[in-house]
Amino acid sequence: MSEALLKVNPDLCVGCGACVPVCPFGALAMGDTIVACNGDLCTGCGACVPVCPVNALSLPEKTSAGTSDLAAWKDVWVYAEQADGHIHSITWELLGEARKLADSLGVKVGAILLGHQVGPLVPQLAERGADIVYLADRPELAVFQDERHAAAIIEIVRRHRPQILLCGAPRSADPSSPASPSRSTRASRRTAPPSPSTPPRATCTRRAPPSEATSWPRSRRRATARRCPPSARR
Repeated sequence: MSEALLKVNPDLCVGCGACVPVCPFGALAMGDTIVACNGDLCTGCGACVPVCPVNALSLPEKTSAGTSDLAAWKDVWVYAEQADGHIHSITWELLGEARKLADSLGVKVGAILLGHQVGPLVPQLAERGADIVYLADRPELAVFQDERHAAAIIEIVRRHRPQILLCGAPRSADPSSPASPSRSTRASRRTAPPSPSTPPRATCTRRAPPSEATSWPRSRRRATARRCPPSARR
């Protein structure tokens, strides 16, 4: 087992286990008296650090080494939102805009897909324009949780370095909506015409030229699915 990036202070850890379920990669487990970290699974995402009530967890200080090489950051990515094995319609809109940006920049289109047993959705993303699909398929990601999904996205971005990441803001993300709406409710939200007061549904890190219609690639595409993050076995 390789050395873990996460450090557990044995003098502070009380073995409460609050950090164990938070880890999106299953790297933490209860030992005899304190929490143990699996170095082969830990990615140093830091999702567990703020959860510890006694500040027993820490990560090495990050330096600026390597961040100046902006040429290494390329491709236009889309976060592919899915629920119950169905990709949200906002993803298709974003893929159309990502294709336009990617073609103008001479780079590829990537898609991040998170969940459990969602591999069958990869061909759908390829059909709509994704050249590469970064797939994180784990039981811990079966149900959407802010901390776990955010940590997984951050880790994939750090490893593969896109220059643009497009994320949607569907109506189902409204905090006032039920946590787990029924499929019929989701369908009605997808098909209902937007009202004049409806806020923009998509945001991106770079301003894209306005367009009246989204163009899809005419030919069927085959995407390369990459499982992320890979185990750091040595």
